Amino acid sequence: AFFDTWMLPYDESIKGTVHSHPGPNPRPSGADLNFFSKFGGVHIIIAYPFVEDSVRAYRSDGSVLRIEVVD
Repeated sequence: AFFDTWMLPYDESIKGTVHSHPGPNPRPSGADLNFFSKFGGVHIIIAYPFVEDSVRAYRSDGSVLRIEVVD
C-alpha cells in the first residue's frame, strides 16, 4: 500500500514500523531508510516467503537490530 507520510499525525509514541517486501530481499531500500528516519527506532521488514526466517529488524540508520520472534 502507498500513502503520503505527510498525512500522518506527528506522534511521539510511534516506536517503529513494519512492512513487507514482495521479493526475498529483506534489506531496506533508500526509500525505506528515508521512511525509517521519520518514525521511531525499530523497523521490521518481512520478505517473501513471509516466514519467521524472512523477518529482519533495523534501526533508523539501517543497521541490523537483533530481535526474537515469539508466539
